[in-house]
Amino acid sequence: MNNSNTFLMSTQDILPFSESDFSWTKKAFIAGGCAAIGYAYRKENKQTARNNVKFFCECLQVFINTHHWNLCNTDFFVENDEWVRMPLYYVQDSLNDDISYFRFNKLLDWCVEKGLLAVCRMGTHGVNYIQIKFLALREFILEQLNCFALKDKNGNIILPHNRRRRTYTQRTNEKHSYTKINLPDDFTDDEIMLFEEFLKMRAETHHLNNSPKKQQELLDRLQELKQQNCNRLEVIRRAIRGKWTKFYHLTQEEPRQYPKKWEKQKRTTTTDSWHLIGSILKNE
Repeated sequence: MNNSNTFLMSTQDILPFSESDFSWTKKAFIAGGCAAIGYAYRKENKQTARNNVKFFCECLQVFINTHHWNLCNTDFFVENDEWVRMPLYYVQDSLNDDISYFRFNKLLDWCVEKGLLAVCRMGTHGVNYIQIKFLALREFILEQLNCFALKDKNGNIILPHNRRRRTYTQRTNEKHSYTKINLPDDFTDDEIMLFEEFLKMRAETHHLNNSPKKQQELLDRLQELKQQNCNRLEVIRRAIRGKWTKFYHLTQEEPRQYPKKWEKQKRTTTTDSWHLIGSILKNE
């Protein structure tokens, strides 16, 4: 794809997407449409991790591809109203990613809310049957493409991350997101910003790993302190100010302050000197 002149086009050259552009057989178009749906989710849920755009895009493509496979290979699929068995472990294997049950259900719930899927949850943990509402999905993809994407004269899709890569290359290293997990819905903008700042401090000051698992442990600790009537914002602020590696209760506990190495050696030397003087006096 040659996009060398894409950003030199006038607004009259950028045409809206319409049904004539749509095709279920164009893999690049469907991938771009699914990514646009991910942007729509992020716009409504700004407290969630940015990689949800990629997560939505890849999961929706798994749903569509699995539906197509069943349609081609399973005779009774159509007779059973095209319900696709979609257990969590299958999605994890397809994406080669350890997806949490909570995150997967958030995706399903949001798609059901938008009328894109019907979901039948089974008793077994992580096993679902889904039914894709293709007419609604097609309309929604076109709607989100018109919100988040551009189209050049050749009909190529240009998504926001592609625009940033081309026009803001020099800034890519200036803003790095450390938060890799979904934060609770009741997190304020200040709490979102400070949690990100806390993770940045842990990484740059202590060179600690901010893996999604570790971030979730820190978030669970924050929620625990909130239940103990601690101001969550103040807990994060104190941790940043004290350059602590985890969160502490506002009044019941404080991080233990260890002496610096030279101070410990100095104290030890002084103590040894007094013992030496005492032993000399005793011998005399």
